[in-house]
Amino acid sequence: MLEAMGRVGNILRSASGEAGAAGEVRAELLADSAEQALWQQVQAMENQAKAALAAADYAAALAALNSLTPAINDFFTAVMVMDDNQELRRNRLALLQIIQQIAAEIGDLSKIVA
Repeated sequence: MLEAMGRVGNILRSASGEAGAAGEVRAELLADSAEQALWQQVQAMENQAKAALAAADYAAALAALNSLTPAINDFFTAVMVMDDNQELRRNRLALLQIIQQIAAEIGDLSKIVA
C-alpha cells in the first residue's frame, strides 16, 4: 500500500499546477478498463473508509485503503496518467487526487516506516 500511495503522491507532485485544476472525475472519460476498475473500487472504498473513520476504526479505514493497492498498481501499469490528451490527463489526475484525499483523512502515510 505504501508504495502504491507513494506513486500516487509522486504523480500529483509532478503535475502540481495541473492537479489543482483536475476537478471532478468524469466517468465517460475513463477509457481503459484499469482506470474504470480503479474508479469503481475508489467509490466503494470511499464509503467504507468514511464509515470506519466516523466510528474511529482506523484499522478498518487502513484496510479499506489497502484494498485499492492491486487496482492502483494495475492502473499505473496500463495507463499513461500524463497523456497528451488534456481531458484524459485531468481526469486521471482527479482520480488520483481522490485517492490521496481519502488517504490524508486516514493519516499521514509518509510517517509509516516499512
